[in-house]
Amino acid sequence: MRPGAPDSTLEGKRLERIQIGGVLFTLVTAVFIPVYWLPEANRQASFQERFDEESVERGKLVFQQAPPLEEDADPVAFREEERAISLGMLFPRAIRRQYSLQQQPRYTVPSRPVDATVVGRRGRTRTGSLSSGAPR
Repeated sequence: MRPGAPDSTLEGKRLERIQIGGVLFTLVTAVFIPVYWLPEANRQASFQERFDEESVERGKLVFQQAPPLEEDADPVAFREEERAISLGMLFPRAIRRQYSLQQQPRYTVPSRPVDATVVGRRGRTRTGSLSSGAPR
């Protein structure tokens, strides 16, 4: 094994800068940790209060009385609407996707035949109507 560099080479401005940086980093860390963790008790208490309030609100929503049905209301339509509302609360992305799919334009068959020319693998040309099935 080769001997290392002598102390006179290793000790210098660079080593002093690294040592000063290490001491500063240690001081910053020693100050940061207590400053960060001291307000933790307050954060825990405020979170507990907020969680209690939100859980009461969620409980009210879950256990509230269902809206009354009208006398001539269609039970099937009511069930579908109720299901859509509950699915919207549980899966909002799925409901948005469903409504966006329902709003897509529908494909309609052309009222007059569409003629086309098809060239086969062997170079044979066929012409015919696309709306009546395969080209002739």
